[in-house]
Amino acid sequence: YAWGNHFGEKYANYRREEDFEEGVKKYTEALKVDPDYALAYRGLGDIYQLHFVFSPHDNWKSYDLMNKNYELAYQINPNLAEANLGLGWAYFFKEDLDKSYDFFKRAFELDPNNPSINFDLGSFLRSIGLYSQAIQYYSRSIELDPLYMTTYELIADCYIRIGEFSKVADCVNKALDIEEDDYSFYLVHAEALIMMKKYDEAGEKIAHAEKLNPESPYVRYYRAWIFAAKEEKEKALNLIEGRAVYRSEVTRIYSLLGMKDEAIENIKEGIDIGFREAQEYLYTYLVLINNPSYESLKDDPRFKEIVESEKKKYDERLKRYGQF
Repeated sequence: YAWGNHFGEKYANYRREEDFEEGVKKYTEALKVDPDYALAYRGLGDIYQLHFVFSPHDNWKSYDLMNKNYELAYQINPNLAEANLGLGWAYFFKEDLDKSYDFFKRAFELDPNNPSINFDLGSFLRSIGLYSQAIQYYSRSIELDPLYMTTYELIADCYIRIGEFSKVADCVNKALDIEEDDYSFYLVHAEALIMMKKYDEAGEKIAHAEKLNPESPYVRYYRAWIFAAKEEKEKALNLIEGRAVYRSEVTRIYSLLGMKDEAIENIKEGIDIGFREAQEYLYTYLVLINNPSYESLKDDPRFKEIVESEKKKYDERLKRYGQF
C-alpha cells in the first residue's frame, strides 16, 4: 500500500505512464494480502482518477475504474474519511456538486485533522471558483503536512485568481526552500509578475524554469504572454500554435493583442466544454474580473454578459458550498 502511494505521488508529479502502472500493481498486491483493505481501494481510485484527468478526455476506462474502486472502499467502510473523499470526487466529475459537497463535508467531519482531506476540500472549492475559501483549507493542510509541494502551488494559483499577486512570492519561496529545482514554481511566480507588469523579472523566472525543464511545453506559453503584453503579435501567436483554443493561455494572448472576437469566443467555448475537457471550471467570475489580461474586453457587451452570468453561478456556489 505504501509503495502504491509512492508511485501515485510520482505519477501526480511527473505523469509517467510507468509510474501509473506500478502504482496500480502495488495497490493490487496489497489487496491480495487483505481483500477488505478499504484504503487500498481508495488508493486505486485516486490513481485512476489522476489517469483520467491527465490522459485524453475520452479515457473513460480509467473513469469507470476510479468510480468502481471508490465505491468498493465506501462499501467496506462507509465511516472511512478517505472513502467519502473518493466518492466526493466521483460525483464531482459527474458535475453533481451537491452530492460531491456532501461527501467532502462528511469526510471532513470524520477526520478534520487529516492533511489530505483538507487538501482535497481546498481543491474542490478551488475547482468551482471559491478561491478564498480554498486557501483556508490549503493553509490548514500545510500546517498538518508542510512538505507537500502541490499545496503551495495551488495556494499561489488561488491568490493569482483573486488578484492578490503580491502574495504569490511568499508561497513560491516556501516551496523552493523544500525543493529548489521544481521548475513549476518559477512559472507560477512568473505568472504573478506578468500580472503586475514586471516583464523583465518574469522573463528571468521563465528562463530559470526552462533551464530546469527544457522539455516543458508551458515555458513557451509564458513567453508568448510577455510578447503579447509588449504587442509583439507574430512572436506571441507563433508560440501558442497548437494549444487548445479554449485554454486561458490562448485567450489572454488574444485579449492582450486586441483580438476581442477570438478572445470572447474562446471564453464561451471554455465555459461550454472546459469542465469536460479539463475537469475544472476555467473562466469563473473571479478569474474574469481579476485578470489584467482581460482589460481590453471589459467594455464589450458580450464580455459583460458573460461576467454577469458567471457572477450568478459564483453567488449560488458561495451560498451553497462556501460556508463550512
